[in-house]
Amino acid sequence: MASYELILPADFDEHEWEVEAKGWFAGASIIFNGYNIPLCFYDPARLVQEVESSLSSGRFFFEKNLIVVNLINRKNLEEAVDRLFASGELGQLDSKSLMA
Repeated sequence: MASYELILPADFDEHEWEVEAKGWFAGASIIFNGYNIPLCFYDPARLVQEVESSLSSGRFFFEKNLIVVNLINRKNLEEAVDRLFASGELGQLDSKSLMA
């Protein structure tokens, strides 16, 4: 049976309030099917800011393995990954360029 492991920094709980205030977090990854897949989480408000900033600078916005949650905290990160796994969508994350 397939399984996964969400990897967060050891000190995540100490800095969770900072991460939540910033509205984004790129320090998480998932071990799934032998790959360590980096994740990037945004809350909706911060994502809109980033997209608008990129577009107004004449660029485009792209973020690999982007997951949007209401607030960036441990509970929401874990629930999002649980739901991706339960729905079978976890396998759609990009792991091609990563080493096991």
